[in-house]
Amino acid sequence: MRRNTLRSRSLLFTLALGVGMLGGFGTAVESQAMDAHRELGPGIHPVVVLAGGSGNTADVQLHLRRVQVESGIASYQGEFTYNVRSLTLRSAELPRGIAGAWNETAPGKIRFAGAALEGVGDRPVLVLHFDTRGAIGAADFGVKIEEVVGSSDFRSLSSRLVVRDQPLFSRTPLK
Repeated sequence: MRRNTLRSRSLLFTLALGVGMLGGFGTAVESQAMDAHRELGPGIHPVVVLAGGSGNTADVQLHLRRVQVESGIASYQGEFTYNVRSLTLRSAELPRGIAGAWNETAPGKIRFAGAALEGVGDRPVLVLHFDTRGAIGAADFGVKIEEVVGSSDFRSLSSRLVVRDQPLFSRTPLK
């Protein structure tokens, strides 16, 4: 009796593990990526967030995550790139309370700048709305932040930018 119970539990565990690997593999990877965001080193990290959408649309936010940077961000400028084979830009906007502009200078390349004297806070610095063709992920985006100015003393924070070949990417909102 004890042997059959152990065998049943072992079989159930193996089956659950297999189903998890087949059906939930993407979720496990995304959770690990999100955990990595919580373990960021000091600096200002550009993070691309898939904030919503359904079917063939995607709402994407760009955040500037500050880690051990006391000053808020008063202004910023940079370039956002996206894969034109996977995405078509429908529109973009700067969040309420941030003055600035964006411009698609070529297919797949957006220039943007924004300022908020009271500071940007934890909100996104750019919001983009796309039509999609297939699954999208981190490899479909690029971010180059060129300048960041602090809200406490209006000094450059650009030296605190963390530069990566690929921006951090999250399928869940940042907390």
